[in-house]
Amino acid sequence: MVMTEPLISKECVRVEFNDPNVQYEGRVAKEDSQNGAQYDWPLVAISIRFRSEEAGPVVAVMDGAFNRFSALVTSEDTVGPAFSEKRIFTAEAPGTVRKVVLGQVPGRGVYRVKLAKLTEPCHTGMPMLPRYFGMGWMSGMQGVVSFRAWELPSGSTLLPPPDRPQRRIEVIGGSDTCGCGAESSDTRKRTWWGAFSRNEIHNAELCYSYQLATRLNAEVHV
Repeated sequence: MVMTEPLISKECVRVEFNDPNVQYEGRVAKEDSQNGAQYDWPLVAISIRFRSEEAGPVVAVMDGAFNRFSALVTSEDTVGPAFSEKRIFTAEAPGTVRKVVLGQVPGRGVYRVKLAKLTEPCHTGMPMLPRYFGMGWMSGMQGVVSFRAWELPSGSTLLPPPDRPQRRIEVIGGSDTCGCGAESSDTRKRTWWGAFSRNEIHNAELCYSYQLATRLNAEVHV
């Protein structure tokens, strides 16, 4: 379970969104220093690589705007047991910047963290419709993500990111291209409205665009 916390009490190392060693994949706007890195497209990923001196949490400071994400934390050291932890979570409603605990590194070592957006772009204007009908805010009515910073265990050192893949793929499409309804076997939930209102069945990492890029060791933009 990924937890959100208003404060992380222990000292941490904060890395801002515009640090040159923070790596982005996909279309991201970083011109607004107050709102951080903003993006809406599926499979946009933010990655860091760091050396940790102790066990502790890896935290994303962000407004996830009801989107669904995957967070992968892996060890890079060749000595000692390999470590890999993946979590999938849905962010809370837009409008509040929160500290989201993505995972826990087990101790000293070099680690990589990748945070990827699994939901398709928001439908401009659509989040307002349920309010007109007295339905409140519904899951699936996601907004634009605002990523502000990473917080790493005390004493951590940010390292240069790994080299990007030599291949790049751009895929244009919606719904199935973005993984809409990919985690449901119920065809009624895979219609545009059924999937639109249920973020928990969205997963862009299960769609053909991501699977193709993975097999070809390519960076994908959807």
